[in-house]
Amino acid sequence: MQQRANHTQAELATLQAQLSSANTNVDRLTLRLEDAQTALAEKEQSTNELQREKAALKVQVGKWKSVDERGGAEVEELHKQCATLESQIKHLESRVTELEKALWQIKQLKAGTQPVWRIP
Repeated sequence: MQQRANHTQAELATLQAQLSSANTNVDRLTLRLEDAQTALAEKEQSTNELQREKAALKVQVGKWKSVDERGGAEVEELHKQCATLESQIKHLESRVTELEKALWQIKQLKAGTQPVWRIP
């Protein structure tokens, strides 16, 4: 009887240790999830800002292209500005792609799946 009580007591201690370990893991995973959710919100905000800026730049490029009828130095200056804006658009498009990739990866982490580190 004493041996059975000792065995039960040892088993209880083992289970309590396992429960404590599991609780620690849950706490750790909860913190990781909260961090991922915060990062996701920040990336979504950055993506939205970049998309608005991209749209504004595209409108500006359209305006510059419409002034092709103007002559001389003014047209040359406008073409330079147009080229600069187009370059900025390409940079922003690249940045949007990077942020979309990061968003996808965060969503994968949030969903509990292992990211493949590339957008399918």
